[in-house]
Amino acid sequence: MTGSNFFRRSSNGRSSNRRSGNRRSSNKRSGNKRSGNKRSGAAARYPSAVRKIIVASDAPSVRAEVIAAVGGPETEITEVRSGHAVAPEVAENEPDLVVVDLQMGSMGAVAVCLELRLEESYGKLPHVPVLMLLDRRPDVFMARRAEAEGWLVKPLDPIRLRRATEALLGGGTFHDESFRPMPTSVTPESSVSVTSESSAVAPESSAASQPDPAAIGPERPGS
Repeated sequence: MTGSNFFRRSSNGRSSNRRSGNRRSSNKRSGNKRSGNKRSGAAARYPSAVRKIIVASDAPSVRAEVIAAVGGPETEITEVRSGHAVAPEVAENEPDLVVVDLQMGSMGAVAVCLELRLEESYGKLPHVPVLMLLDRRPDVFMARRAEAEGWLVKPLDPIRLRRATEALLGGGTFHDESFRPMPTSVTPESSVSVTSESSAVAPESSAASQPDPAAIGPERPGS
């Protein structure tokens, strides 16, 4: 009886060991599931793609002003000091936007934009949006002829710079309305009032032009 009882206890011990082993294996599987959730959470926090912007100007103050307004941890900015260096830089880095100053040595913004559009038509360069920095409001005509997607009229400010760059990076356009002359119109009422006043003044002027008979005196006979 003692031996049979020992056999039962030992067999029960082995079975309990199996059950505890099953529990350990289930804990390992559940641990794998938790680790998998952590990996998926880390993948969701990856940063977005870095935006590449070329800033072309021979004035350090203009480049610094643009970089201060549009720069950030998710933006890679390349400074270019001459218009001739813009196209090679576009071919090498394939930027998302080109910000170019209107007056820049022997090759300004208009010539740069025309060169980029010409090389694009030959298939040598990808299409890159161009944001022009204009000196005066009449320069908008040249920006339109050069097929620029956007322009800003100086003096610049950070708010307009950020709005323009975000619009062009999003595939849109930005046409600065600053310093645009206000339209003037003449209403019909004003023209009618001017006409009535002129007609009222006309008889007085005609009466004043005639001489006064009393001042001339009576007409002498034989004269």
